[in-house]
Amino acid sequence: MARNVDTRTSRYTIGFVCEGEKSEPFFIKRLHASLTTDSFGILVHPKTQEELREEQEETSEQSARKEGTKQVKNHRIPDPLLHSYNGVKLPTNWVLAGEELLDTCNEVWVLFDKDGHSDVLRAFAEIDRIRKIHPNYNVVFSSRCFEYYMLMHYEYSAKAYEKAECNHKNNKKTVLEHCCTDHPSPNACDGSLCINGHARANAYWEESKNNQVYDVCRNLWWGVLNSFHVKWHSLLTYKTQMIYERNPYLNIYHLTLRMLGMGCLEPFEPAIRRDRGAGTYHTLSRVGNKLHFECYSNAKIHQIEFREYRLLTDAELKANESQDQHFRSCLIQTHTIVLNVTNGESADVDISQYGLDAMDKYGIIEWDGIDYFVAPICEPITIGQAEYDAQRVEHVDSMLLKQQYKVVVRN
Repeated sequence: MARNVDTRTSRYTIGFVCEGEKSEPFFIKRLHASLTTDSFGILVHPKTQEELREEQEETSEQSARKEGTKQVKNHRIPDPLLHSYNGVKLPTNWVLAGEELLDTCNEVWVLFDKDGHSDVLRAFAEIDRIRKIHPNYNVVFSSRCFEYYMLMHYEYSAKAYEKAECNHKNNKKTVLEHCCTDHPSPNACDGSLCINGHARANAYWEESKNNQVYDVCRNLWWGVLNSFHVKWHSLLTYKTQMIYERNPYLNIYHLTLRMLGMGCLEPFEPAIRRDRGAGTYHTLSRVGNKLHFECYSNAKIHQIEFREYRLLTDAELKANESQDQHFRSCLIQTHTIVLNVTNGESADVDISQYGLDAMDKYGIIEWDGIDYFVAPICEPITIGQAEYDAQRVEHVDSMLLKQQYKVVVRN
């Protein structure tokens, strides 16, 4: 497909292509608005009807002034980017739209769910093709749906839900069962099969597809850490399934960490390489619950700072509601780990020795000016590198993070 002319501005911009028209865009926009940095802009598709209408009216007014004609309004406007791929099956349309968005954005994230799409194999083939050319192209996948990621902000659950919302088809129209509302249908599952029903039953939220989707997530660190554990439970439990066939599976926490200005350290991922000049470098990788440092420079790897956290309880979140509960965290201890690794040497750091030994704990390691999230894997790792590569959707962009930008949002 022909590429458009590069029209990027001087400001670093992150583009998003979302399957959902409401939940994902609202979450991304509100998260970005909550950050204390203005170091990058965002461009989110699909655009809202209000955004599209304003753009069309501005274009129509300019055309009317130029031609002396009456302005014409279209009350149902398709997103121009996504509309271009209406003839392509799902989810390949979003994958290709994300590639197109690279013309105007410095990096792109594509988000889609497990919805029984018919073109999955082609979509993943396109993802592989694009990523070989553009390392700043990312895909995050949620199974069953984005609401599962919302649920992780309240509880850890590895349950395989069947739907976001119970419904049935009537004359090709979707009819909701209104699970756990005041007026459920006889076919409602009472929250046993659908995520929104479970959320209502536990008073987490009433409606997920509105502009409050970010606000009802009680704490971002709950979502990140619980999603990490869901992903690894899925990888270690269902070893033969490709990622799209998994339920549950989440890697969307990488997107949240990226917007917070962080990378993520996980097993099997490529080593993070930090050049020290004149062809010398340091590397950081992870094997199981051990961090592995290698030095190929006369500049010694002297020490690292490792901050140990745990998830806040509901009582702690409510104790000081004047603070932004989404970003609040509980720092347990800061560890200064002395390595003194010089040229040709390596060292391992077992994160379990520094407090990361339970599912409610996580750490932040500072590595050459960039913060990286690290959490313990609490199940035995029974897969190897080749098997992991074969079933992986995403490639973590820690290399891009360290090389091209530095976004520091919170201490």
